[in-house]
Amino acid sequence: GSHAADNFSFGGVNDIVYIGYKAGASADGVNNTFVGCQAGMNNVPGADENVFVGWHTGMNNAGLHNTFVGNLSGVNNNGFQNTFVGIGSGMNAGGIYNASLGGGSGPINNTISNSVAIGNNAVTMNSNQMILGVNNVNVGIGLNTDALGPQNKLEIDAGLSGTNVGGTANVGASGLRFRDLTALSIPQANPGPGVLALD
Repeated sequence: GSHAADNFSFGGVNDIVYIGYKAGASADGVNNTFVGCQAGMNNVPGADENVFVGWHTGMNNAGLHNTFVGNLSGVNNNGFQNTFVGIGSGMNAGGIYNASLGGGSGPINNTISNSVAIGNNAVTMNSNQMILGVNNVNVGIGLNTDALGPQNKLEIDAGLSGTNVGGTANVGASGLRFRDLTALSIPQANPGPGVLALD
């Protein structure tokens, strides 16, 4: 069956909500919310203030302050302050301050911290990285109603020469700015075609 508890103590566990078959089974910790079949099962002592929603979500968790949504997300997690959304996201993850959105997305291992992965199967290979999609994904900025969407890996529409109003009203502006690249920057020779060069 299922059980729910609020401000309830059982085996050292308190301030918990468990809903679903074996949700929170063999679990310890406080202020946890586990919703789904076997969600939070085998949560270890000290793994507190987690929210797990989905079938098998957060099983064998040893981390705290995590939010996992989606079947099998956050399984075998030992990190804290991670947010994983999507089926199988953040599996075998750890580290701190990681976020992922999309099925199978997240850090590649449990040593990565401060990373963001967005898109189905998008993964971060190192700490302090942001990955948008897998290799066949194009990213568009300012292309909200464009029928074709972005046609390159990164396409920016400054909204100046088309029908969209916006940008700086500076005709010819690309919408791309290199903040610390100024007239005082040391010029570098353009190595050839296919390389972005700025005058």
